[in-house]
Amino acid sequence: ISWRSGNNNIVEYTNNTDSVLFYPKYKNKAQFEKKDYSLRIGHLEEGNIGLFKAVMIDINGIDTTVAEYSIVIQEKVSPPALLVNKSEFCSFLVMCSTDGAESSTYSCRQSHCTEITANYSRSPALLIDVSTDGRSVVCNVSNQVSWSISSVAVSDSCPFTASGKGEFS
Repeated sequence: ISWRSGNNNIVEYTNNTDSVLFYPKYKNKAQFEKKDYSLRIGHLEEGNIGLFKAVMIDINGIDTTVAEYSIVIQEKVSPPALLVNKSEFCSFLVMCSTDGAESSTYSCRQSHCTEITANYSRSPALLIDVSTDGRSVVCNVSNQVSWSISSVAVSDSCPFTASGKGEFS
């Protein structure tokens, strides 16, 4: 079996001789398990993204792909910045951003927020969600590896009864 990434060989295992050959680029980063032919790669970097394949080579030299994995590298999300502009009783315009460039703007009223604009073109796997219970506005930013939350209290502009519903006078 041979594990490959693009045109780069990572490791080759020959069953009949029980030999494992790691190629230089992955020698100190990869672990191969003979029992199930699995590959584990540590210390991944941006250059490691792409399609990784396990290929079985039969006695006639014919390759058969037995596994394929698409690897995507994502950084941990940073804590979001949350800006709340109160516009009227129990109504807010909220902008939540992370890393200065990725952002989303929401209009919130009482206990509901609706997204107005989203700008996270650099990170398509990034999710920004804003919610409110009328007492606070919460921004949750997440990707496939982490999440982070920021919140701002707004209860002074939107009083609540014990049942949690807004009161209008």
